[in-house]
This record gives sequence, structure tokens and C-alpha cells, in this order.
Amino acid sequence: MVSVQWPVGEIALAALYLAGGPPVGSLPRRWPAVLSLLRLRDARLGEAASILRQAGLWAEALVLETPGRVAWAEAEFSRGRVLTAASPAYPARWLAMGAGGPAALNCRGEMPCGPFVGVVGSRRLSAEDRRFAAAVAESAAAAGFALVSGGAIGADRAAARSVAAIGGGIAEIFPSGLRFATRLGGACALSLCAWDEPFSPRRAMERNAVIYSLADATVVVRARFREGGTWHGAVGALRRRARVLVRPDSGCPAARALLALGAEPLSSAAELAGHMAAPPMGRLSLVG
Repeated sequence: MVSVQWPVGEIALAALYLAGGPPVGSLPRRWPAVLSLLRLRDARLGEAASILRQAGLWAEALVLETPGRVAWAEAEFSRGRVLTAASPAYPARWLAMGAGGPAALNCRGEMPCGPFVGVVGSRRLSAEDRRFAAAVAESAAAAGFALVSGGAIGADRAAARSVAAIGGGIAEIFPSGLRFATRLGGACALSLCAWDEPFSPRRAMERNAVIYSLADATVVVRARFREGGTWHGAVGALRRRARVLVRPDSGCPAARALLALGAEPLSSAAELAGHMAAPPMGRLSLVG
């Protein structure tokens, strides 16, 4: 029986919210209340369901009583394959979002310390686009930021490889189970999907939103106007008032449109540190 406060919180959140394991229904997004109760009562794991039921959190109590669910979460935790909102390495930015942050993710590798800069973009890039992605990532690392991206070929991997070469922190968030993810050496691989879940467009859009929510700002290297995950992810992020940077390019309709929607212009990688030191241009820095 686990009795230390932090592991109890981690295992309970994994049992409740981590994708995979014995099937359970969807739960309300109220993990902060769950975690607060367990900490306040200094609960043992076997007491967690009763404590949640007494507080009126019936759905969560039922999940913890699902046969095999807690044992599965304990096994995942013991393998080091879980990052939850109770983990010491859980990013402060997500923690500040409360219930808006992901409660539990599948994880492989060590989560880097933030703050984070995101770098995303299309899979099909010119040589100049690849150089820009790499240079932006290197500038972010030099300014003390870790990199977050989607692990895809193209802009994401160009940025990640440049940071890996200089030993910087990298978090790659995948739109499939980590069984199918090719983790870059030294990077932390994360996913909201079950370990064996294949890619799906819905998961890709969900992954994009998680990237923008973790990053203090996200640089869009290249997008296709009104099509593709990069475009829709950036437009959704701007609607949620995330901070998005785009290289001005008169020949790129997507860049022009994103700037018109509120993205900030980033003409060169050398300008990144100045952007990050300045307040957002009329936008909030957290995704709600």
C-alpha cells in the first residue's frame, strides 16, 4: 500500500485520467479538487475512493473502484511512464491553468524544466524554412527556454534536432500512443493517447492545443492557408488567446492571415529573445 502523499496523488490521477488500462467512462475536468482533497486528508491510496465519495465526487470514486484500474495505474507509475498534475516535474504553466491543464499523460523520458517555446509547422518545408526552424529553436535554448513541438517530420523535428545537438531540453507531444512514437534522443515524449492508440486527426488537433497551452509562445514556421493541422492549430490557438509568432512573408497567404488574426511578426530567429522579454501584443499569455 502506497502511503506517501505525492505518489498517492500521482497514482490516483493516473487511475482517473490516464488513457489506457481497464475501460472507464469520461470524467468531469475537476482534477484540482480531487488532488486537493487527497492532500488535505493525507490519504492512503485505499482510502481515496471513500474520501472522494464523501465529498460528492461520485464518478471519480467509482473509477477508483473499477476492478484493476488502480493496480494498472500503479504498474504504469512504477515503470516511469506517467506524468500527472501531482508529479514534481509537471509544468508550472499547466498547473496555473487548473482544470484546463492535462491531468495525466503517458510519458517516456525526463520532462525538461520550463519555460517553453513551441516550434511547429508544415511537414513539407523549403531548405530556408528548415534553417529558420532550427535557428529559432537554438535561439530559444540560448535564452533559457526548453522546446515543445509535435514530433512530426518537417519543422517540428528540424527544431528538435537543433536543440538536441546542443543538449537543450525538449518535450515532444505526439498524436498517437507512445508505442508508435519515434522519440528523439534526449527528448521527453508525451501523449494524451493510450500507449497503443494509433494516430487520428482528432488526436492531432488535441495535441496541437496542448503544445500551445504549454508554450509561453509558439513559432509557426510555415502553414498552408485554410488547410492542414498547422493552420487550424494556429487559428485555434489565436482564438484561445495564446501567443503565436509568425515570420512575415508576403508570398505566404497563411502567414499574412495569421498576422491579421493577431499573431506577432518574427522576422528572424535573432529577434526571439526580445519578443519573449516583451509582453504579448494585446494577448493573454495563458490558454484557458
